[in-house]
Amino acid sequence: MGGVAFTIDLDPRWVRKLIAAGKADEANAYAEHLIDQAAFVLQTQDVSVLFSTPPLLERLARRDDLVELVREKVQLIGWGGAHIPDADQGCHPRLSAAPRAAPTGRSDSRAGLPRRR
Repeated sequence: MGGVAFTIDLDPRWVRKLIAAGKADEANAYAEHLIDQAAFVLQTQDVSVLFSTPPLLERLARRDDLVELVREKVQLIGWGGAHIPDADQGCHPRLSAAPRAAPTGRSDSRAGLPRRR
């Protein structure tokens, strides 16, 4: 399995510090910044695999345009690095319903968007 990986630098420790300091608005802005980066990659590249944290997958699933791109392009959705609220459900239902995507959990703290060849 070869391909190009598009990574997005994610620092959950920074988000936890912002939240602990009562700066939820800044933490929210940071998370939206990450989703905007993922959106750019999904819109401009041929992506077949998406790995992220459950909170970011949930946030991504709020945007209809990104759900549609995931449904069109992604063949594997993986997550890790954070607790999944409902382990039986796994991936967010709007994303796991993607016809081509097989959801899978993973013990890792990286988020990436590999390019399909």
